[in-house]
Amino acid sequence: MGGQGFGFRIVESVHDHHVQDPHQHDRERQFRYLDPEYYRRQQLTVKSDVYSFGVVLCEVLCARPAVVHAAEKRQMNLAEWTKSCHRDGELDQIIDPNMKGEIETDCLNKFVEIAMSCISDSGIERPSMDDVVRGLCLHCNYIRTTVKGTTMKPLLAYQVAL
Repeated sequence: MGGQGFGFRIVESVHDHHVQDPHQHDRERQFRYLDPEYYRRQQLTVKSDVYSFGVVLCEVLCARPAVVHAAEKRQMNLAEWTKSCHRDGELDQIIDPNMKGEIETDCLNKFVEIAMSCISDSGIERPSMDDVVRGLCLHCNYIRTTVKGTTMKPLLAYQVAL
């Protein structure tokens, strides 16, 4: 990935083909995943990659892209909206309804905890990518609980195409 960081290597969405200016597309794509500390320090770090990955975790959690221009202002930036809903105790209202009841509760809670730590405004408060991967694997990939005769799916078994 070179020195560019994870956030700059996001696969383009099928909805982005209408953009007239190819540079506009690049700028919008970068904004979606860019560490807010970059605006203050003008420097990308390994914790910037963690932030970018946290935005991807939010996309998986909410089944929506990182930026939605048609949404009301509060909902335009997914990372900020997710943090706001989490802080206000309303996160369950924006989680993909297809996940509720399909994902083991402890797994979902740990996934939320990891995503929130990744999108912390302060890089020093974010975990390392090793800790993120370890947490996701430990708590989400291997948990399977039988409920009402059906096996609930581990969160990482879902493949999301946004």
